[in-house]
Amino acid sequence: MPVLIYIDTDDKVRGLQEVHPQTFTNILVMRDRMPQKLVDFGSVRAVAALPDNHTDEMLDAMRYYVPARILWSAVGFHGSFPFAFGGGEPDPKYLGGRSLDTMPAHSIR
Repeated sequence: MPVLIYIDTDDKVRGLQEVHPQTFTNILVMRDRMPQKLVDFGSVRAVAALPDNHTDEMLDAMRYYVPARILWSAVGFHGSFPFAFGGGEPDPKYLGGRSLDTMPAHSIR
């Protein structure tokens, strides 16, 4: 299963979460849930670690999530070759792909 690694502003790991492959590849669900998951874990970004047996659907979803700011980065292996996608500084105006302007005030810490 894909694993999400939640990271805080000090680059410390705040939590790990296994995500069912069907949930991970469901763009609407991930886009809706990630802002609150980041708040729940006290983090500002999440990295996806894809399993060795990742599907093409997982790769396609990852290619969407990183540019859409839903995930900060993704890592995994393709055969015996490691890959990483994304990274860099997260945009402080967004949290999990959602503009802070659209988030309820009680959700923002």
